[in-house]
Amino acid sequence: MSKTPINRPTIAIPLWVTIFALIVCVLGGALGLMTLFIQTDPGMTVSWGGRTIGLAIVTGMAIYLKSPILYMGAFAGGIARDLGDLIAEVSKVDSSTGVTVGTILFIVLGIGGFIAANVSRKSENNTL
Repeated sequence: MSKTPINRPTIAIPLWVTIFALIVCVLGGALGLMTLFIQTDPGMTVSWGGRTIGLAIVTGMAIYLKSPILYMGAFAGGIARDLGDLIAEVSKVDSSTGVTVGTILFIVLGIGGFIAANVSRKSENNTL
């Protein structure tokens, strides 16, 4: 059985992608836990909190294991969740410009992170 060294650098994943992944991990975990245990906003349902915690866990695993494939999975899940949130937000009668812009920003950064992780996965120097 092959072991993936934890201290191995992730080749070709830019620093901004890892920083964004850390933000997703920390914010997702905190907001998800708050949504599960403290209902403060009716728009943030328990199921949304569960999905957010799940993505925070996958993102944290990607950062810890330095795996481009896990980064891709985390970003793909985040993009899908955020697209659903965007559709729900713009379909409201009183949609919030701030929430809409923030969601679009997370989608764009998620797409960029997904592309960067895929480039890293295809890199000849990034061998597991």
